[in-house]
Amino acid sequence: RIPPAGGRISSGEAEAEERAPNAGEREVILGFPRGHTRLLGDDGEDLFPEGLRLKLLGNSFSVQVMSHLLASVATSARDGQRLELRPLQEDALVVKMNRIRDDGEPSNRVDEMDGWEFN
Repeated sequence: RIPPAGGRISSGEAEAEERAPNAGEREVILGFPRGHTRLLGDDGEDLFPEGLRLKLLGNSFSVQVMSHLLASVATSARDGQRLELRPLQEDALVVKMNRIRDDGEPSNRVDEMDGWEFN
């Protein structure tokens, strides 16, 4: 539960008002430094309103999560290994993305992926 802006939740408080995290709090949650989306003009005024900062953050990725997800890709690239694509289930359909079968026929079936070259 997040306390009202600038407020604290005390143990004696029965019902605290809930609110969405502001831009600074969302920056920290997503792994960015506080004030990362804040831009000040020469007069010291904010150039980006709070709503725009929230929108920018809503279209971003968590630094920690992306680092975790891409770690195996970086390791494979560094070691010169190819990434192995594995289906979640045997009868799953896969999306075609620049995949070429040896016989030249496209396929969406996972069980027909043997011999494919990925570029």
